[in-house]
Formats: sequence, structure tokens, C-alpha cells
Amino acid sequence: MNPSAVYSVVFPVRCEKDKVVEVLMGIKGRKIFAGKWVGPGGVKDLADASVEDCAVRETREETTLRIKKEQLEEVGAIHMHEPHGIISLVHFYLALHPEGKAKETKDKGVLTPTWHKRHSLPDWDKMPGTYRLLLHHFLERRFVKGAIEFDPWENRVGETDLQVIY
Repeated sequence: MNPSAVYSVVFPVRCEKDKVVEVLMGIKGRKIFAGKWVGPGGVKDLADASVEDCAVRETREETTLRIKKEQLEEVGAIHMHEPHGIISLVHFYLALHPEGKAKETKDKGVLTPTWHKRHSLPDWDKMPGTYRLLLHHFLERRFVKGAIEFDPWENRVGETDLQVIY
């Protein structure tokens, strides 16, 4: 299945003894998921040599945090089957030990980047619907692959075919 587009979504995290204790998310300011808590991310564009380059760029643009590709830990590769036959491939990453202070950028893609204790995340209804299925695995540093029927504009999840690999 050939995706229409490839995306990266990054969850900058703070760890203690290899366990995630905090995650950075921000309110999406515009476009898809506006008003929802999300990790920084976006579509891989022609300037990106790889999806990891996209993840590094989007994290910097949306939060000002500095990360290197070596700090990325891929935790998911999900084919999102959207209405009208659109299929997107979304790569999810944890960004371990990001550098700098997260702050809102002039891009306004992600507003109010905020660190959240792992066990006091924002209300699930204030996140994309797919996060309810995936985020707990990601924060356990498990890799998930598969497919999800998802209408991002309605924030509605349909059928899923997911595998937790490790």
C-alpha cells in the first residue's frame, strides 16, 4: 500500500532509569487537530532526506527544542486510512534528552508546548483519537505497527489492525 504522504510525530520525553516520566505536547493552533494536545510533527517534504530529518525539523520549528536523529527512538509506523481513500504513513518517535527550553514559535503550528507527567496527561478527549490506542504503548517504549481507519477531521477512529512488536 503506497501512502499519499509520509508524516512524523514526535514526543519529546524525559526519562529516569530508562522509563519515560514526562512527555511534551502542545495545543495544535491550526489546521488538522486544531485545539487538540499533540506531539510536534508534520509531513515529510522535499527538503527532508528522511522521515527522521522531518522529525528533527518539525520538532525544532514547533517547539524550538533541539534534537538529533540519534536521539530519536521510533515507536510506531501506522498506515492511517482516511476518508476518500487517502492513506498516510505516520512514523511516531520519542525524542530522548531534547536540548533547550520548549516554547511557542512564530509558526503557531503548536501552541503552548507543555511538559506533562506521564501519569497526568491531558484528557483523552482533548487529543487525537488515535492517541488513546497508541500513546500508552509509546510511553512504555514499545513499537507498534499496523493500520487504523481514522477520520482526522471528525477525530473518529474506525477499524484497527495493530501489532505491538516489542
